[in-house]
Amino acid sequence: MPSEQTEWLERIVQAAPGTPAARTLAEWLEGLDEARWRELIPILAEIAREVRGGDIADPDDVLGELAVAAYERWIPAYRRELATQTADASLHAYLRRRLQGRVAEMRRKAARRRELLAARGPRAEALLIQSTPSPFEEAWTGEVVAKATDDPGLRAVMALRLAGFTQPEIARALGVSRPTITRRVKVLAALVA
Repeated sequence: MPSEQTEWLERIVQAAPGTPAARTLAEWLEGLDEARWRELIPILAEIAREVRGGDIADPDDVLGELAVAAYERWIPAYRRELATQTADASLHAYLRRRLQGRVAEMRRKAARRRELLAARGPRAEALLIQSTPSPFEEAWTGEVVAKATDDPGLRAVMALRLAGFTQPEIARALGVSRPTITRRVKVLAALVA
């Protein structure tokens, strides 16, 4: 049976922005220490269960992904939104929405990886080009592509590395030796250094 503290925390985590309960949550989050973080873990576990990312990762990994992202980025961002009165949902809904986006991205990457491993060859690069890169990947890719435009081998290796493939996976996908991939990765590293 949940304690009074747990029930209280569940209520304020689900409070709409601008309400007295949301202000209480903002104050509670300001003092987020290890003890308070432990109180928040069951709520994070509930959110992870709601999102159901078990088809792409172990449920504990989904919870771990949520916990790390919530602690490092999402809760601080939500606190800023509360402070600037731009929050549009409760913390519970905010974290669920963020995790749903993260799980959707994980599913897209898993599907893209399956397609690439099945496709092999030039089709693999075409599939990667269709994907939407993050702003960091876009900037990095633009810089490297500008330097490696004339070499299709470098472009293919770069595209597969950006998709998260390891060097052995890239070698298998492109049908070349691992030392060849290692050399191409070193060339790419030198281009951006």
